[in-house]
Amino acid sequence: MNHKKILVAVSIVTLTLMLPFSCKTKAPALDCTTIESSYSKDIAPIISMNCMPCHSAGSKKGDWTTYAGVKTAVDNGNFENAVLIKKDMPPIGPLSLEDRKKIRCWLNDGAKDN
Repeated sequence: MNHKKILVAVSIVTLTLMLPFSCKTKAPALDCTTIESSYSKDIAPIISMNCMPCHSAGSKKGDWTTYAGVKTAVDNGNFENAVLIKKDMPPIGPLSLEDRKKIRCWLNDGAKDN
């Protein structure tokens, strides 16, 4: 093979490998000014409906029955990672898009006890 054919082959392989990464589009920024995201009104009910009994009082997986328990999981990154990034929690399937948006806005606002 001459150098020109090698260069063409390497270029084709390189472009083929890069293609899947170049097609990813960035999600539009979430406008949290229009989404309610208070802990007591919005987030606690989502947790109560979707995270119990696995995260109930005394659970080795973390007690999310109180703000303090949830905040611990928020502060160490486990909450966001499991619920919003991996979306492998709850185990029955990801939360609804609406609930994930509420959680994202609550986290973006500092995960306040409000």
